[in-house]
Amino acid sequence: MTVENFVGSQLYVARTFRGYSQTQLAKLIETVPSFICEIENCRKNPSRELLERIYSVLGFAPTFFCRETEDILEDHQCSFRHRATTPQGLKKRVLAYGTLFMTLVHRLRSLVELPTYNLPRIQVGSTEDIEQAAQTCRERLGMGSSPVGEMTRVLENSGVVVTLFSLPTLKIDAFSRRGPVSIVVRNPSKNSTSRALFDMAHELGHLVIHPDGAGSSEEEAEADRFASAFLLPRSGFIPDFTAVRNPQWIHLFEMKRNWRASVAAIIRRARDLGLIDEGEYKRRCCYLRMKGWHKGEPCEPAEETPETLRAALDCYESESGFTLRDIGKQLGWTPETTEEIAGIPLPKDNEPRDRGLRIVVPRHGKHEGGEAGE
Repeated sequence: MTVENFVGSQLYVARTFRGYSQTQLAKLIETVPSFICEIENCRKNPSRELLERIYSVLGFAPTFFCRETEDILEDHQCSFRHRATTPQGLKKRVLAYGTLFMTLVHRLRSLVELPTYNLPRIQVGSTEDIEQAAQTCRERLGMGSSPVGEMTRVLENSGVVVTLFSLPTLKIDAFSRRGPVSIVVRNPSKNSTSRALFDMAHELGHLVIHPDGAGSSEEEAEADRFASAFLLPRSGFIPDFTAVRNPQWIHLFEMKRNWRASVAAIIRRARDLGLIDEGEYKRRCCYLRMKGWHKGEPCEPAEETPETLRAALDCYESESGFTLRDIGKQLGWTPETTEEIAGIPLPKDNEPRDRGLRIVVPRHGKHEGGEAGE
């Protein structure tokens, strides 16, 4: 590429993905922060020498910087649980990751057929509306009143692409976005798989009842209520909880194994449905804290792994012979960057590939020549 072809907004995406401020990047590539600002706003072009340093530090190939990204995640489109207290730099980093991940999904959608988006859009105004919205969503997905099973599979079969992005903080546990590519990004750093499942149900709530994005504490509370009603539907939960008079902890943990929801979520649901009073709820919460279970409960369900992306890549490779490495190269990503964004290790030369469950079908026939997707 030439200096004149450099797209400044791509520098912003690459820089924030790496978690660098303008000052930090300027120090690494031996320039001044004001010049980084000028480049990102397309008011100046970097020199060839500076370009080489940018490529080296950020881990993107020259071709990445000569094409503008079409679908960029904006803060107002996404739900963040702790929006007010989450550092801006951290939000910018995960939004940049989401933008890059969606670029990969957009490319794959042009090559293979992904599951169709199948979630309702429901307006709510009361607690009962939220309960009904969760039940409507369950009926739409053919779930009835039984336990959910794998929450990741529920989202992916509904046309939402799930991905994991590790962050050294729990300020962001998950976020979602409904749009041309609907995604849920989950931070796997949380030391509780049952709470991670609740996080995904919470993001499902946002997609259904706050499809244009959420930011207020009221909307976060609504998504929590939706998650509770979706994971623990009252028509199935009430008879299970009341099957034993004054349920002891052994019964609550049996319910946890069945419903795959934390005991904390179970006793909160029981209070919300009037099955226990406020005093009993507080006593149960105090016991949870005394046992240290607020930091991690026993009897956790198995960790869930996203499948759509890997299945799509396997399908495309089997039909065309082109791999994730080829797609990353076309997008202007180095192999290391490709692995980070996709969350899938690139096989080494002559290493057999582990093919997962295929839930996608090829959009085109055999690929004949040229780069992947061109």
